[in-house]
Amino acid sequence: MASFKIILFTSKTLSTGEHPVMLQVIINRKRKMSSAGISASPDEWNKTLGRYIPKTPKQKHKNRMLAALEERAEEHIISCQKDNLPITFQGVFEAALQKSTSKSVFELYDEIIDELDVKKKRGSYSVYKNSKN
Repeated sequence: MASFKIILFTSKTLSTGEHPVMLQVIINRKRKMSSAGISASPDEWNKTLGRYIPKTPKQKHKNRMLAALEERAEEHIISCQKDNLPITFQGVFEAALQKSTSKSVFELYDEIIDELDVKKKRGSYSVYKNSKN
């Protein structure tokens, strides 16, 4: 069984005096948290809803971002349950927070070249292939 919620982590105070907003995931009674990349002060945060209060600057944008984060986490958990795959902390965090690994320019070029080769776009393929070398 897995669950998650968005919390204001008041145990840590950032240099701005705010606290980080965290995604808390609970799997088999074990809890892990990861930062959502945004912060808030306690007077800007609705603890029961896990959202910013209406008086907060850009609260609509921030609340939409948190709703999207929750939706991606829920989709990942449902997908794992449907496919009988184990639900892991890392999988939920990667899906919800969309943490991507950076690629080198050459790796990106190789991806583009492979796509163009599959699509049989020879003109663009040769341009990318020659510019890489």
